[in-house]
Amino acid sequence: MDKWLFPGCLWYANKLNLDSDFKNNAILFTEGLEEQQFNTEHHDVGFMMLNSYGHAFEETNIESYKNIILQSANSLSARYNSNVGCIQSWNGEFQVIIDNMMNLEILFWASKNGGSSSFYDIAVSHAYKTIENHVREDGSSFHVVHYDPNTGEVIKKRAAQGYSENSTWARGQAWGIYGFTMCYRETQDINFLNTAIKMADYYIANLPSDYVPYWDFNLPDDYDKKYRDASAATITLSALLELRSYSNNAEKYDLVIENIYNSLVENYLSINTNSSGIINHCAYNVNSSDPFDWDSSTIWGDYYFLESLIKYVDFQ
Repeated sequence: MDKWLFPGCLWYANKLNLDSDFKNNAILFTEGLEEQQFNTEHHDVGFMMLNSYGHAFEETNIESYKNIILQSANSLSARYNSNVGCIQSWNGEFQVIIDNMMNLEILFWASKNGGSSSFYDIAVSHAYKTIENHVREDGSSFHVVHYDPNTGEVIKKRAAQGYSENSTWARGQAWGIYGFTMCYRETQDINFLNTAIKMADYYIANLPSDYVPYWDFNLPDDYDKKYRDASAATITLSALLELRSYSNNAEKYDLVIENIYNSLVENYLSINTNSSGIINHCAYNVNSSDPFDWDSSTIWGDYYFLESLIKYVDFQ
């Protein structure tokens, strides 16, 4: 994952502080991913290639970069199952994780830039199935849904990186808010906007006092709540900075945005620490046996913090 989003971090760093070293290294690390355009074994091909080559094409207008993005969208679409109506996330059983919402943007992009119109249809189908089977009535979410690939029926719903089968994993909730906000931007479908708002309302209502969530929103009262996921905060901050522009009640997000931003800057920056990242106290997976996965910097936490900084300039 680190090598996938590092080019995007460099492209954002270059936007924030124009520097030939940032741009040259962004190109170098982006082009290092070229072979991934043919990767059909991983659902995150969309996430990684748009967040690298997408920036590269935007900044340089080099046609070969565009072609790589289009091929990447084609590779991602190979994981789509029309019986289920979704793109398969993990190999083996047909499982779909809410994180997969982040891969849909490359399909929308490709459909507008010379790719097949089927890319748009696949993205919309996947998003609707996610509403149907991942998002609960109260706006919370399941992490994983297992499907029968032949009938499309739901076999079970569960948590993989959350606390329990029926709890709400904080970063999964953040992926959903961001993903449905993006889907509304690309389709103007009010159902996607309403879902983004509903998920954001749940997220905001369940935040602790410093506006950075614990790794799961449903930890029991007697649980030792010491692990935050600041990466969920950076993802959500970026999403809210966009979502407010689509809402008829934008001001309800403004104070939340300020509080998340201030908390991250004041309490979670890695200044004067041993971290090689920007944002500390991200929980990759507290269910892992590796303590590094419980509390560290993550590349996606840094990527969406940098993205948020760019959006925050316009917000102010």
